[in-house]
Amino acid sequence: MISRIADRLRSARGNEDGFTIIEVMVAMTIFAVIAAGIAAGITASLVLSKDTRAREVASTVAMEDIDSLRDLPSIFDIKSGTATPTVGNQTFALTREVSWTRSSGSATACGTGDGSLSYKAVTVTVSWKTSASSSGSQQVTMSSAIAPLTNINSDTTGSILIGVANANGVGVSGIVPTITGPDGVTVPATDAEGCTYVSGVAPGTYTVKVARTGYVDTNQQASPSSQTVTVAAGASGAAAFSFDAAAKYTFGYTTTPSVGAVLPTNMPTTLINPASGTTQLTNTAGSASLFPFGVGYRAVAGTYVVDASGSASSTTCIAPEPGSWTTPNAKGKVGTPSEPANNTSTVAVQMGAVKLSKLTAGQYLTAKTTTPVNGDPGCAVGMTLQFPVLKADTATIALPWGTWRLYSGSSAGSTTNALTLKTENAAMVTNGVVTGGAVMVDPRPAG
Repeated sequence: MISRIADRLRSARGNEDGFTIIEVMVAMTIFAVIAAGIAAGITASLVLSKDTRAREVASTVAMEDIDSLRDLPSIFDIKSGTATPTVGNQTFALTREVSWTRSSGSATACGTGDGSLSYKAVTVTVSWKTSASSSGSQQVTMSSAIAPLTNINSDTTGSILIGVANANGVGVSGIVPTITGPDGVTVPATDAEGCTYVSGVAPGTYTVKVARTGYVDTNQQASPSSQTVTVAAGASGAAAFSFDAAAKYTFGYTTTPSVGAVLPTNMPTTLINPASGTTQLTNTAGSASLFPFGVGYRAVAGTYVVDASGSASSTTCIAPEPGSWTTPNAKGKVGTPSEPANNTSTVAVQMGAVKLSKLTAGQYLTAKTTTPVNGDPGCAVGMTLQFPVLKADTATIALPWGTWRLYSGSSAGSTTNALTLKTENAAMVTNGVVTGGAVMVDPRPAG
């Protein structure tokens, strides 16, 4: 009996049927991976479905915005703008950009280009935050053209369109232009885009002015800035102003090495900007209020004049700009163009210098440009500079780059007595040479 029980127990201990713990864990892991994949697929499908629905709603929002513009009574009421419409639980960001398109094909916010007004181009962008954290946000964009319901101008009158933008091209709001001409015309203040207009204007020539304290236009015309507009029957006249708060520039005239040279009293200072061209300041200006171009200005001592081709002619004066000295000197060096600067610090205006001796105290010095030498590009239009009364028989004077003859006399600007400059009575402080009775101050490096 006992042996039979022992045999049965021994048989039970030797039976290896069933699953091990490791097999169970592997099976559970595989099941978890499959379940996670299925869950991710379901989640992605739900997110995609929600974003697709949001895209459909955003498209509807954009279309409704454009349709609402078509219902406005005047095409001039169609303007750029923003909004944050909410549909259900979804908030959208709507941005509308509107510009006039003229018959010439040009597009401007206020319709101030060439040709007659044709229609307004409208672009509406609607964006929203997506459910998927990886993509962040999405947007839809719709564009349309909206033409006037009726003629903008009658057969006997016209309109005047006015646009005012700052240095960054952003509209300046709140400016009330004044218009003078054959017919009394009043115009409302510029809107958020810097636009305003007046219709029903009698044909003729009008002067449009915009004004704001401390503002200046791209021609450096301080407020008010004005333009002439011609209005024809059935057509529009336009005036586009670039008008912004003036930036104050301060100029420091210097030589290398700096020796405290005496400056001319009537020297022009030429400011160069790629957008506005050249602007001349007078009387050795120490500061100026200028249009705030982002690229700033290059400042040149003296009169700098170039023709349309940029080459030398009888109507130019290019020697004052170092970059015009393109003929290499004995060391193979050429001039380096002056660097543009903004109004964040004093603008250094480089000049040449010469030390003179054997002068007469109480006399006045005058410098005049003369025939260029040694690679000087020249100043055909000429320049005459005056210096303050001499306090001693020696003086170190600063001159714009170029070749100069010096004179002395009993009054400012006198050219009675020509000074014959030699190494005995003239010594260069900066690069240059005394030759032929004249002095040439040279911006090219000596070595």
